[in-house]
Amino acid sequence: MSDFRAIFGFVAVLTLFVSCGEGATGDVPVVRVNGSVLYRYELERSIPQGISSSDSIVAAEHFVRRWVIDELVYDIAGRNVRDIEQIDLMVERYRRSLLVFRYQEQLLDERFEGSALDSGFFLRRNEFLRETENEIYERALKRGEIHFY
Repeated sequence: MSDFRAIFGFVAVLTLFVSCGEGATGDVPVVRVNGSVLYRYELERSIPQGISSSDSIVAAEHFVRRWVIDELVYDIAGRNVRDIEQIDLMVERYRRSLLVFRYQEQLLDERFEGSALDSGFFLRRNEFLRETENEIYERALKRGEIHFY
């Protein structure tokens, strides 16, 4: 275990303090597992600002170790889970839901200023969303994008 820790410590120190030939994006590889690569900029983003260098090394070691374990377990799970199609469907549904949610947030932020403490604030926002969704539906219907069977 101490060899493992020493290797990660070396990688962390090397990654944080050596910058030989790196591009503008900091895309220097730190570790590769089964075709996935952890890059220096990802590691640097994971380390909290303002901590000591010894704490930075510990944080980097932890992050790299966690990343490697996650990649290994993900690979094993991908080979052994039987209902991958169901998972793919769930991921697509979640992705769609998340995109719609973000779009609605963006619309509301552009349209409304105010405070959640204002009693009518949420009612106005919800009414705006309903109107916007109805408008989108009507426009798609007029353009022939909706086909009922």
